[in-house]
Formats: sequence, C-alpha cells, structure tokens
Amino acid sequence: MGWAATTGGLLVGGHPALFRSTDGGSTFTNVTDEVQVGDVHALGGAGDAAYLASPQAGLLASSDGGTTWEPRNTAVGQGFMGTILVDPADPNRIIAPDMQNGLVTSSDGGRTWAVLGGPGGAMSAAWDPTNTERLLAVGMGGGALSVDGGRTWTEMQLPDGTSVATFSTDGKTMYAGGTGR
Repeated sequence: MGWAATTGGLLVGGHPALFRSTDGGSTFTNVTDEVQVGDVHALGGAGDAAYLASPQAGLLASSDGGTTWEPRNTAVGQGFMGTILVDPADPNRIIAPDMQNGLVTSSDGGRTWAVLGGPGGAMSAAWDPTNTERLLAVGMGGGALSVDGGRTWTEMQLPDGTSVATFSTDGKTMYAGGTGR
C-alpha cells in the first residue's frame, strides 16, 4: 500500500507485512517482526528518515533508514494511505494522504499535524520534485492540484479509476495509475 526509499534500502508495506530490500529491489525480506506492526498502510522516507503509518499503531518514525522504529504519534496515522512525502531538505516536514482529511502535514516529524485539504478519501500524494509547493492529491473524491503548498486547491480531471498520481523528475509531466475501469 506504500513504499519508501531510504539510506537503509527500499521499504514496501501492505496487508499484512513490511518488507525491506537492500539490493535495489531485486529481493525483499519480510521485516514485520522487527517492527511489530503487521498492517502497513503508508510509508515515506528521505535519507535516514522514514515514517510508517498503521491502523493499529498510528505513526512510527525511524532515524536509521527504517532499521529500527519508534512510536511517534499513536493518535494519527490510522487513516493514512499510500506514500508519505518526506522533504529531503527537512525530514521533519512530511505530508500524508489521510482518508478523513485529504492531505495533512507536519513540520515536526509527525508529532503535530495540520489539515491541508484536497479530495476526500485521499489515497495518494505527490509533490513536484522541482517545487514542493506544487502538490497533487488523489482520493475517492477525485484529484486536485495545489500550487501554493496546499493552501488552495484546483480540481483535476483524471482518468476513471485513478488511485495514484505523481510527477516526473523534472516536474513537467504528471502520471496517473489506477484500476483501469
């Protein structure tokens, strides 16, 4: 349901496990027992920082690339889905798709949160890698684009069944993926 790239490797989570690859994704090892969280709904990472959201445990954080984890905020994270955006320049700045609130953001590593909004039932968040103020959100209520860091949103037309969208590395192209309905 989510993935993250960190200095510790690639992390992939979903029902009912967390997996890590240290060889660029050629092989994965189940590391669920190390984290003691079986249902991972969202992941994000940059450098040594990683975040994991679970319906059972809330938000967990790692400062060693996802090798060890500590509870960060048990009151949030249960409704997070997909990829948690982690700012490479400031790993305490994170944005997560939240099924109840659209996109939410934290500037203190997940200890406190503010609602950014966007479509209801958010399942996907992406930012333009050339301008992190340009955000794309996809939810059960469609898609929306913000050019001001989430202060305002413009509805986007997406193909039917779209559940995830992202930007190209140069920020000039948006890609959407879905169920093909």
